[in-house]
Amino acid sequence: MMITNTHVSTPYSFSVFESIEQIAQCARTEGVAALGINDLNTLDGFKDFAASCLWHGVYPLFNVGFLVRCEDGRTGGIHGRAADTPAIRAIHGKAVRYPAALSGDSRNLMASIWKASQDRIWKMIEALNTILKNRHLTIELNYNAIRSSFGRTSLLEQHLAQAVYTSIGNLPGQKTEHIALLRRLFDDDSFDGDPADAPLMRQAIHDRLLTRGKEAYVEEPSNSFMNFFQAKQVILQVGGIPCYQCSFNGPEEATIGTKGPVFLAKHLADKGIHAIEFITRQTTPSVLKEYMPYFADHSFCVTTATGPVTGHPASLVPVTIDGRALDESLIDISYTGACFLAAHQELHHQKRRGFIDETGKRAITPDQLDGFIRIGDQAIRKAADR
Repeated sequence: MMITNTHVSTPYSFSVFESIEQIAQCARTEGVAALGINDLNTLDGFKDFAASCLWHGVYPLFNVGFLVRCEDGRTGGIHGRAADTPAIRAIHGKAVRYPAALSGDSRNLMASIWKASQDRIWKMIEALNTILKNRHLTIELNYNAIRSSFGRTSLLEQHLAQAVYTSIGNLPGQKTEHIALLRRLFDDDSFDGDPADAPLMRQAIHDRLLTRGKEAYVEEPSNSFMNFFQAKQVILQVGGIPCYQCSFNGPEEATIGTKGPVFLAKHLADKGIHAIEFITRQTTPSVLKEYMPYFADHSFCVTTATGPVTGHPASLVPVTIDGRALDESLIDISYTGACFLAAHQELHHQKRRGFIDETGKRAITPDQLDGFIRIGDQAIRKAADR
């Protein structure tokens, strides 16, 4: 069986791994044959990712994600938290051309989104510094210092939590003193936990200070998001396959996906989306067993992934929400999906049409699928033999 993982975040957005090299090495050690970089709003990690995967004998899949939201709170009618208000949190572009060439308009759009998002981060740093000062903690955060230490091209909320945690850890004292500092920071004398547990402490800082309604939270401005159609056009421009990301625990979670695979497949096809990725750590085995075979049988590109991990550096082998290994049939489906993506990339290298055309329409007919998949299979196996 060939293990694949089509979505891992790197330090170019936010990652629990220290470097892309560490990610590729982990993939090789765990027998992951094809691995997909999938940072938010940036293609900047592609070069390092390509080199590291090549060195470690892992086939690199080049992907990107865009957070999207429309002015009316909807985003193309794809995914949402209320059944009567379908929205999408993100749209992903799979198997993007490498190197990717963006038009001037697309570069300007991405630059304006970057500026809006980073202006928000600056304001959150100011709010955090006010909290730190008012609670008599001798820490002062600096955007450039945080970016130099923990980020690459941009900062996210998670970077701020990491910077606060690291700054507290650098202050004099042992466990008892650091717990006291955290209690003072949170204004909560009952807070307890192991200050040495970095992921747990970062999450506590994030949840207590940086989420909606908390003291250092700043609302995300509308101009820090693309809308669904802008994001889709950028993805098509760089040769990617627009992809829906599916992760839900069961029918009690009100998303458009819970209406069943038949409804979801038609809805996605109507939106010009012919690929679906399952974040398995957030999905129940029953959902995977119901949805993945249906989409595969209807010629969708179906893949599995661990997604962005925010806790301890974890395995890159996809497992279900309860930690179970995927069964052989699901691994086979996800490998076939990775072959779709690899074939799309390989054909684009040859200046040929891939899985979809430049308008997003499916270009490979059902009778051509076997030959198309073989192209990707050969590319993945060739990388592993290096």
